[in-house]
This record gives sequence, C-alpha cells and structure tokens, in this order.
Amino acid sequence: MPVTAISKPEDLLKCLPIKTQIREHGEEMVLTTIAVSLEKLSVSLNIPLSKIQLITLCEDIMDSYPYDSIEDVRECLKNARQGQYSFGHHSRSSITMLLVKDWMAQHLDKKAEVREKELAKLKKKNQDDKYKPVNYDKFKERLKEEKKTKKDDGFNNFKAKYLNERNNKSEEL
Repeated sequence: MPVTAISKPEDLLKCLPIKTQIREHGEEMVLTTIAVSLEKLSVSLNIPLSKIQLITLCEDIMDSYPYDSIEDVRECLKNARQGQYSFGHHSRSSITMLLVKDWMAQHLDKKAEVREKELAKLKKKNQDDKYKPVNYDKFKERLKEEKKTKKDDGFNNFKAKYLNERNNKSEEL
C-alpha cells in the first residue's frame, strides 16, 4: 500500500483518511500498516504486546480515527517512540488505547496548528492578490477602447447586414 512519505508537517495535510484507504486498499493492508507502527513502538519502549492486544489496538485506532490518515497514526507513534509525548498518568508497562488517544490528541493539536498556519498563508496570498493597486488611468483608457470598439462593431454589423440584404435583393431580380 502506498504510504505518503512525510518530510515536513504540511505533508500530513495531503494524506487520505483511513476510511478512504480502507476502501482503496482493503482493511487488511491498513491493519498491517498500523500494526507495524505499533510493533515498532512496542519494541522501542520495551513493552511487549500480545497478538490479540496488537489486533485490538489496530482495530480501535481504525474505529476511533476514520477521518485521520494512516500517516497521522504512524507519525504519532513515531513521535511517541522518540519520547516527544509523555505517559502522563498512564502505566509505563503497557500500551493502551487510552494512552494512544492521549498521544493522538497531542499529535492532532499540532496538525491543527500547521493547518491554521497554511490557511493563514493562503489567506494572506489571496488578500495580497485582491488588493493590488489599480492603475486607474489604464482602466479609463481600456473603457474608452471598449466603447469605441462597441460603436465600431455596431456600425460594421449594420453595414454588413445592409449590404447582405441588398445583394440578396439584386440576385432575386
């Protein structure tokens, strides 16, 4: 299954949600991808997960975050592996869904901040384009040209129509 490489936080905004990836690649592939990230976390924190715990956590993550991407889950678990999130009041001897939810909440907050920055950049760019100074002299000249061509077009259309009718009458005679 193609998983988007994340080189900067903005890349997470372009990833497809889990729900869509399940539809495109199948539930088994999504489960496997999440399971690999959970196994890496388990090994790095030296917290063993049984097969049933691993499958249950994967299914719970898929059910809890259908509109977030697999890349979000992978990044969250990677950050947890690297010690960016604390265990808080949770036991340090087990990985539970409550712990994963706390970590995902922190991850999604950071993602929301990145999204807001991107939207602010886009908004500023649109505002800059919208409020460029207008050269009113050129605008007035363009209006004069448009009026002139409209008048010319009107006369030329009338002239062509008249000559066409005149030619049709002479052919009839």
